[in-house]
Amino acid sequence: MTKRQKQVLDLILQGYNNRQISNQLYISLSTVKFHCNNLYKLYGVNSRFQMFQKAINNDSRV
Repeated sequence: MTKRQKQVLDLILQGYNNRQISNQLYISLSTVKFHCNNLYKLYGVNSRFQMFQKAINNDSRV
């Protein structure tokens, strides 16, 4: 997991939406979506909710 992916995941776990993450990290919305898609692949999931559950249940961020 890259540093930026970890930052995006941390904000997701805090309840931020993509627009808020974009503003917080000063990156484009499409870049946030790119990182989210890569996180989905890393966690082997198809949705933000599944990724959230897996991250919380594993208590680790791959």
